[in-house]
Amino acid sequence: MYAISYQPQLSADPDEPADRPTSIGWILFVGVWLICCGAGLATALLAEQILLGIVIMAVPTAIGVFVNPTFALCCIALVLPLSGSVTFQGFLSADRVVGGLAALGILFHCKFLGQGLFVRGSPLVPMFILACWASISALWAPNKPYAFVSSLTILQLSIWGLAVWNGMAFRGNFFWPLRCYALGMLVVVTRLYVSGALNRMAGTAGSAGRVTLEGTNAQAVNPNDFASYLGAAFIVAVYLFLRDPVKWLRSLWAVCVFVFPAMILVTGARSCLAGLLAVVGMTAFTFHTMLRSRGTLIGAVVASLLLVGASYFVLNSRFAKSEGVMRIIDPKRRGRTTEGRLALIRVGLQNIIQNPLLGTGYKNYTIATRERLTIHNDVLLITAELGLFGTFLFSWFYWKLFAGSMAVQAPAEKWMVRAMAVFYLVTGLGFALFTIKGFWFFTLCGASIAHRARQVEQSRDASHLFVPEDSVVRARWIPAYPTLPFHG
Repeated sequence: MYAISYQPQLSADPDEPADRPTSIGWILFVGVWLICCGAGLATALLAEQILLGIVIMAVPTAIGVFVNPTFALCCIALVLPLSGSVTFQGFLSADRVVGGLAALGILFHCKFLGQGLFVRGSPLVPMFILACWASISALWAPNKPYAFVSSLTILQLSIWGLAVWNGMAFRGNFFWPLRCYALGMLVVVTRLYVSGALNRMAGTAGSAGRVTLEGTNAQAVNPNDFASYLGAAFIVAVYLFLRDPVKWLRSLWAVCVFVFPAMILVTGARSCLAGLLAVVGMTAFTFHTMLRSRGTLIGAVVASLLLVGASYFVLNSRFAKSEGVMRIIDPKRRGRTTEGRLALIRVGLQNIIQNPLLGTGYKNYTIATRERLTIHNDVLLITAELGLFGTFLFSWFYWKLFAGSMAVQAPAEKWMVRAMAVFYLVTGLGFALFTIKGFWFFTLCGASIAHRARQVEQSRDASHLFVPEDSVVRARWIPAYPTLPFHG
């Protein structure tokens, strides 16, 4: 019972099942759902019957998201990889429609079919207050309707966050949503590579690097936004590589650990690259947490080698002379673009000093200051638009993330919530990200998974309060995690 296991493989906790078996009913439903999605896409694209195609896809999707929160989370994860590039009449996008429906399904299930809705232990409180404050800022914004309507985006993201928190932290079925996101991003990268859009993005990095993805009706895709989703996908892939209970899938996640950072280099998004390097530095600085599990330690070393290999591959490939990579390795080009962003920050600081308390109103910085571009910095942009109180709420959100990471002992879960927070915090210093859906979704994913791990740890600690006297000495020598725990 108290034998110490030093198996080097990535294994699950023997006290819990390695993976819940999927029922035949759900396998049949997913099969029917995939057929309906294919039929709907064919009807919309080939027969040009867009509304009919949407109905064919929406009916089984609505049934699934209201019945099973895990299916709803998978739908959110599938539409996140650049799904904003699929739009209808310039307003409705795939992530808004599918994500909104999935969020309502999760909230309905947790409220009426589950144990209720909870926000305890989450960073949702400052997020909801920030949404309300953004709406109130419309009162003094130059363009009041635009500020108010834009603030509803944060409210929408808060509802998303509430759904994600309750679906992951209290249902515990989070492996499939993470798998869906990593696999979806891999499909997007493959499509970009095959279609040649990745070459054009790398060849014209910067403002001219906004390219239209084949197969969508979007006007453009921003390489910085794309790279921020790739960074989150890299962290998800590393976590799955360390913790996925289905061992044969880890080879697929190892491919993702190699591909995603390579694509960040190709896009030339230096802010996201800085965030990725900060994650590596954070991992090295807190490497002692990996010592709780030899499997986690070996997995982290392998992931680091894959990251180094990805960098070496890009710098010795045909992308090495592209504009995207040259903006990273060429000091002159790097200096010119860096100076441009620093100039925006200097001007932003001057504007903040003139109006530090209330700000210009949400999404009204360029309107109120008559500047051509916004500040490329999350903290300063929030301060400029929402005042010092907005900055306090943003800092409170990050403090809750790091506090949650300190409470959990499981090394992989502790690493994930810290990595998400550090990546978006550092990346946001050079490119504003707090308005992007991925920023809120992935930071809350990490926080909810860590909270779920803490729940399991507290339950296990309570069950071991009374240890037989003849086992006390041996129990002292049990490591915190002799093998990787499974919190599914």
